[in-house]
Amino acid sequence: MSQDIVLGIDLGTTMSVISYYDPHEKAVKLIKDKEQKVLFPSVVALVDGKWEVGERALEQYEVTPELTIRNIKRLMGTPFYSDGCKQAKNIISSKVVNMDGMAGVELMGKQYSPEEISSIILSFLKDTAEKHFERLKLDYNISGVVITVPAYFNHNQRTATRRAGEVAGLNVLRIVNEPTAASLAYGLQNKEDGKIVAVDLGGGTFDVSVIDISDSTYKVLSTNGNSYFGGEDLNNKIFKNLVDFIKANIGIDITLSDRSQAILNEEIERVKQELSFNKSSYLNANDIFEKDPYNFSAKITREELEEILDFGEVKKHIIKAIEDADVKYEEIQDVVLVGGSTRIPMLKKIVSKLFDGRELYDKLNPDEVVSIGASIQGAIISGYIDDILLIDVASLSLGIKLDDETFLPIIKKGTVLPAEFNDNVTTSENDQKFLVFNIAQGEAEKFSDNIFLGNFIFEGFDTGPAGYPNITVTIKQNLDGIIEVLVKDENSKAKETYLIEGEYNISQSRIQELTAKNEESNEENKEENERKRCLSRIKYKLFEIERYAEKFDSERMRELYKNGLDAIKEDKLKASDLSVIENYLSSRYFSVMASHQKEIENKLEENARNYAKKLRKKEK
Repeated sequence: MSQDIVLGIDLGTTMSVISYYDPHEKAVKLIKDKEQKVLFPSVVALVDGKWEVGERALEQYEVTPELTIRNIKRLMGTPFYSDGCKQAKNIISSKVVNMDGMAGVELMGKQYSPEEISSIILSFLKDTAEKHFERLKLDYNISGVVITVPAYFNHNQRTATRRAGEVAGLNVLRIVNEPTAASLAYGLQNKEDGKIVAVDLGGGTFDVSVIDISDSTYKVLSTNGNSYFGGEDLNNKIFKNLVDFIKANIGIDITLSDRSQAILNEEIERVKQELSFNKSSYLNANDIFEKDPYNFSAKITREELEEILDFGEVKKHIIKAIEDADVKYEEIQDVVLVGGSTRIPMLKKIVSKLFDGRELYDKLNPDEVVSIGASIQGAIISGYIDDILLIDVASLSLGIKLDDETFLPIIKKGTVLPAEFNDNVTTSENDQKFLVFNIAQGEAEKFSDNIFLGNFIFEGFDTGPAGYPNITVTIKQNLDGIIEVLVKDENSKAKETYLIEGEYNISQSRIQELTAKNEESNEENKEENERKRCLSRIKYKLFEIERYAEKFDSERMRELYKNGLDAIKEDKLKASDLSVIENYLSSRYFSVMASHQKEIENKLEENARNYAKKLRKKEK
């Protein structure tokens, strides 16, 4: 009989990680693909009318950036005309469009909501987990998932994430804050009680939470952050700096070419990672200019990088989180680093300095820690772990709009969840027959400056002079972020309950349609999908072979390219046939490349010997 397990999914802006709690070994295990990788790019690409996800999609980014979608998490539950959408446009590779007031993307004339794209990524992650279990011959059934989100995600963004899981056919048991998940992973490794600060700088978001761990109880004291600031924003600053440099010194504007931007963006990410461990690196953007075979190369030092980057946002939110938690810096036992961008030395210095130069806790892998924590939460829900209690708080205040356009918070930021609070309102006009309730999240005094969640009309109460109706508004918010509003007239006892689902751009009927489509595709089109994936990989390999042939004027590579094109001309090739062709091209490509590199090395050695002979003759 199969064993039910819950996946812990860190659905990241740039990378995603999956894990699960193994009830037999009583430990969290990471999901790996057949190449033993645990980081999966949160990227999708349209190839021959089909979706590619992960590494395959990322490989397509440099080839067809206009058909590749990256950083879709930044658009989840985001209104099109919001500041968040404007910022996201800087790091979204595809066209951002208005879908009934909410942000979406467009590819080849068709619009897609962020929920649909995220569901494709989640389906891929589930499929990867199932293949992992098959390879290890583990009879596990995925009964549900716990998905993590930034602590500062609002209700709309959380709802959109849950909807994406539903479209992917997943049973979403809980949406958990990323820093909170990280604290669970920390507690699994470090058994001491105390207060910790989780600093989470990922690819697209920044969060900081102060958490008190006492007798296996994890209580979030405060949370702060920015859902529109992350590693990709740092990359964008470097990108703009290099674009200006290239334009001023070479006279070419690479922003006119999607492909050129894609090549430069990939190199920037590589160099940024390298500078976390080395003091200098070389940025080599080969074939960056489409009409001119020019390879842009530049040496970049860590000091030069630090002059471009700005971590003022990180410092500001850490200070605010400490203030909101009402704790002193010296009370903090550990500062836990979460997210790949926390490897940047400059960030570490700034955070350490805030805490009097103390050594930061870096014993957990910042890329994996959130997923591990999500799996622990899944094990708690499943009953495999019964000695841990997690107490989370509202990251944003929740309230209603008053007649004077001000915002009345009813559940205040930092309130322990689940929560239920009420307040009284009345009419502003004589014989008023209905009231319109507008719900929002945020901390601004003016209602319109907060995040709008929805509205409803309440009627049927006793009318009378202005101020006569005595109406109680009760707002409930549970751990999953589900919001209920109960409105009751204390005079007539008339009452109504409303479920605030939030603003998103995917309907229930569309969810059912996509879910059915996914199931049909999984069963009936398995062979065709695999054939398309093989063909896509072969085309990308041929692109690499052709580029190498042109760059190094290699006749053998040209011949391999021609043979590859001829091999895939047959229309009736099965996935197994294409797999043989793919393996042949890959092995032959590396063989020819190794041989060619050896020829280059021999030629360099010969040139060096000839040069040495000339020097000896001159000395004589």
